[in-house]
Amino acid sequence: MALIKVKERGRETVNLGRRNLVINGDMRIAQRGTSHAYSNGQSGLHTLDRWWSSNSSNGTLTLSQQTATLGEVDATHYLRTVTSGISGSPTVYSEHKIEDIKQFHNKPVTISFMVKGSSALTFQLRRHYYYGSGGTSEEYTGFTDVSVTTGWTKFTTTFSAADFSTQTIGVSNFFGFLFYWSTSQGSNQVNNATIEITNVQVETNNTATNFEHRSVGEELQLCQRYYQEYRPCGQEWVYNEGATATHKWWQNPIKVPMRGTPTTTHTGITGAALMGSTVSSLTRQGVSADRCSWRVTLAGAAGDANKLYHTDQFDQDYIHMDAEL
Repeated sequence: MALIKVKERGRETVNLGRRNLVINGDMRIAQRGTSHAYSNGQSGLHTLDRWWSSNSSNGTLTLSQQTATLGEVDATHYLRTVTSGISGSPTVYSEHKIEDIKQFHNKPVTISFMVKGSSALTFQLRRHYYYGSGGTSEEYTGFTDVSVTTGWTKFTTTFSAADFSTQTIGVSNFFGFLFYWSTSQGSNQVNNATIEITNVQVETNNTATNFEHRSVGEELQLCQRYYQEYRPCGQEWVYNEGATATHKWWQNPIKVPMRGTPTTTHTGITGAALMGSTVSSLTRQGVSADRCSWRVTLAGAAGDANKLYHTDQFDQDYIHMDAEL
């Protein structure tokens, strides 16, 4: 994006355009839930959007979204991480994956964020080059120590440009960075502590600029490229193709185009009353750019052919659509 000079009250300023390549760096979006405790061997996305976490230890990693008090830090929310009961040789981390590693080719990368801890401590930062399915084998860089105090401080580090010209870039590639909350790797920072973090920013330049605040609506839409939920309303229309139990069809919208064809799951819906019967199963039949089609199977034959019916009991249920990296 080209820089555009604009006049403002007699001064020349510069419109920097989109600078921060991190999505949900200020920890505002939590479609899946606001807290989760990861036991040993558990990994995945369970709380804040775009932050994949893993716990390989004899203890527990607990993540939660917290609301900042006014004036505490230049953010409305932050991520609280709590490691407890950990000893030995743990590997406990959260990772953010930025789609399209090619945008980082031959460019310096600056990572900055606000952070504080329950005590003065150190955790570690590491980069992850994933060249995609069918690409060169993934690479992990060395560890960078992050020193933390009991007050909010800004951490900044810049990594030299990496040349990817000799790498084979495959499908679903990404540039990732990992926060190792507790690990025996690197400089051996095994922590049982609370670490809080927000305003995470990644820029392809040599200098950390001020955190780029986006509207909550824009941030949500950026997250929904990778994961989104549809909550049906009370009266969802179901088309009855025929009287048999399996010839019922329903669709849900995809609100934001997704990175790829999503995997889908649902909570609830089965057991809902429909056509004088009850829903026994929901099976996805197809996906287009803007909707999912479902076969609704009832407990028995019901309804007249070629008519629309509605249910009154879908409003506490969810369709989950996942296209994460």
